[in-house]
Amino acid sequence: MLVPDPSDALRPSGTNPDSGSDPLAELWRRCALDSPNGLLVGRLDSGRATVVLSCNQAFERLTGHARVEAAGRSPAELLQADSSREEWARLELKLADGRPFDSIVEARRADGRIFLCHAHGYPLFDDSCGLEHWVLALADVTTAAGRIRREFENLDGLGTLAGGVAHDFNNLLAIILGYASLLRQVAADNARVVEYCGIISDAATRGAEVVRQLMVFANQNEPVPVETDVHALLADVLVRTAPEWPERIRLDYDFSAAQSRVPVDPEQIGNALEHLLRNARESIADSGSVIVRTRDRGILRDHNPALEWLEIEVEDDGCGMDEATRARMFEPFFARNKSAEVRGIGLALVYGIMRAHRGHIEVHSEPLRGTRISLLLPRGRQAVRNQREPIVAENYQLESSVGILLVEDETDLARLWTGLAARQGWELIWASSAEEALAQYQSNAERIHLVFSDVGLPGEMDGWELCARLRALRPELPLLLASGYFKQNTIDQLNLAEPIAFIQKPYLLNEAIEAINGLIKRIP
Repeated sequence: MLVPDPSDALRPSGTNPDSGSDPLAELWRRCALDSPNGLLVGRLDSGRATVVLSCNQAFERLTGHARVEAAGRSPAELLQADSSREEWARLELKLADGRPFDSIVEARRADGRIFLCHAHGYPLFDDSCGLEHWVLALADVTTAAGRIRREFENLDGLGTLAGGVAHDFNNLLAIILGYASLLRQVAADNARVVEYCGIISDAATRGAEVVRQLMVFANQNEPVPVETDVHALLADVLVRTAPEWPERIRLDYDFSAAQSRVPVDPEQIGNALEHLLRNARESIADSGSVIVRTRDRGILRDHNPALEWLEIEVEDDGCGMDEATRARMFEPFFARNKSAEVRGIGLALVYGIMRAHRGHIEVHSEPLRGTRISLLLPRGRQAVRNQREPIVAENYQLESSVGILLVEDETDLARLWTGLAARQGWELIWASSAEEALAQYQSNAERIHLVFSDVGLPGEMDGWELCARLRALRPELPLLLASGYFKQNTIDQLNLAEPIAFIQKPYLLNEAIEAINGLIKRIP
C-alpha cells in the first residue's frame, strides 16, 4: 500500500512537492515530519466519514501505530478509549463539518495504554472554500494538563447544573409571566392591581435575564454570528457605560486592530465587554484607570494554527487577584468583595460567550498590580446568520378561527393556555407528551391547523422529532416551537420547511400570540 507523505496535504499552494530546489516546500516538509506533535492528515470519503491518509513520526512514537497501520482508518478507530467513544465521535463530526476544535480527551495507544491527549483539529479548505483535507495535531498532556483539566471539568460540571436549573426555572417564569398578564387584563379597572402585576412581570423578566445568562454559561445558547465592526461595537459599549463611572476612574481606549470586522454575535460580545468593564471598575478602590485595546493577532502557537485572531484587551490598575481567586474567577456567583451590581453570573458569562464563539481568554493578574484580560476572537470561517426581529402584539386575539394542538408537559403552563383559549373562544387540544400529541393529531387532524410544541418533552421523542413526524403526515402544517435555547445546528440538520417559527422561553403571552398570528397568515 502506497502511503502518502503527511507534508503533502499541509504544503502551501504554489509549492512543488517534486522539486528538490524549492526551499519553501522543503521547509514545510520538515515542519510536518519533524513536528514534536503527532500529526494525522486525512480527508472525507464518499460517505463523509473521516479517513486518515498519513501521519508523521511523532504520531508513531506517541501512539505506537505505524503509518501503514493508520492509513485508511478513522481517528476514532485509532485513538478512542472505552471512556471517550462519544467524545471522539463528536470530534470526528466536527472534522467532517469543517469546524476547528481544541479539546482535551482520553486516547488509547496501540498497546492499550491510556493517555490524556490535547487534540487540535482544523480543516484545510480549497480555493472555492470546499473542505479539501483535515489535520489533527496531538500532544500527550497527561501530567501537565491534569490541573487545567480539573478546572475545566469543574466549569463544565457547573455548566451542566446551570443548564438543568435554567430549563426548570424557565417554565416557572413562563407561568408567572402568563398569569400576571392575564391578571393585569382582567383587573384593568383596579390601578393598584395593575401596578402590582407590573412589578411581578418586571421581576420575572429580570429572572429570565439571569436564566439567559446561565444558559450562555452552560453553552446552551448558541451565538448568532453577524459580520460586526468590533470597534463600533466597543465604542457603543463605552458610550453607554461611561456615564456610570465615577470621575476618579479614567476610562480610555486604543483601537489598533487593522481589521476590525469579525463574525460574532454582537449582543453576546457586547454583554461580555460590559461585564469585563464592570469588573475592572469594581477592582479600583480609589483613583485609577481602565483601558480597552484591540490588536491583530496572527497564528497563535497554543491555538488553532488554521486561524488568525482579533484581540480585545481590558486592563485595569486595580487590586489584582491572587492565584486562588484567579482559579475561580469564571465560576458563576463567585465574588470576592464585590458589590451587588457585579456579584452574580459575572465573568462566568464571559467564559460561556467565548466558549460558544470558539474563542479564548487570556488572564494576567497579580495582587496590587492590576488585571489584564484578553478576549481572542477567531477570524476563521463561521456561518453568518440574520437575526430575527422581535415581534410584539397588543392583545390576545387570533386573526382567524383555527384549531391549535398544544404540546406542553408543564401542567400549569398548559392550564394557562387552555384557560385563555376558553375565554377567547379558540379551539385548543392539549397533549403532555409527543406520543400523546401524535395520537391526538391522528384522531383530530381535520380540526388541527397549527401545532405549538415545547422542544424538551418527556419520553423517547422530543419536540423536534414530533414535528418531523407530523410534517411527514402533513408537509404544510404550521409549526411553532418553544424552548429556553435553540441549537442552530439542530435546526439546520432537521431542515424543517416553512411555515415554522421559534419562540424562546420564558415568553410573554402577547409574543406567543403574535407568533401564532404570523403563522396563521401563512396557512395555505
